Amino acid sequence: MVNRILSIVGWIGTGLVLVAVAIRFGYPAKEQWAYYLAWAGLVCVLAYSLAVARSRQGVSRRQARYGTLAGDQRPGGPRHPDRDQLHRRASRTSAGT
Repeated sequence: MVNRILSIVGWIGTGLVLVAVAIRFGYPAKEQWAYYLAWAGLVCVLAYSLAVARSRQGVSRRQARYGTLAGDQRPGGPRHPDRDQLHRRASRTSAGT
């Protein structure tokens, strides 16, 4: 739930920064607002970034702890110990027929 809230805060911060940039270049009469909006947006985005970094750090600790139980997660799957020999044998039989 906290991650969801901080995700929303991150998007609000992004919006605040974009509004600050729009005020800075599009409506210079209210430029004093751009300064505060930019800082508020930066604080929101940094809070979101710290929360994401913290949650990913916890995941990497768990993976390191249970890594031996997870098995081989490569896209090709676990490599057979005699894989090269099996490929050579298969190519010989298909080329001979």
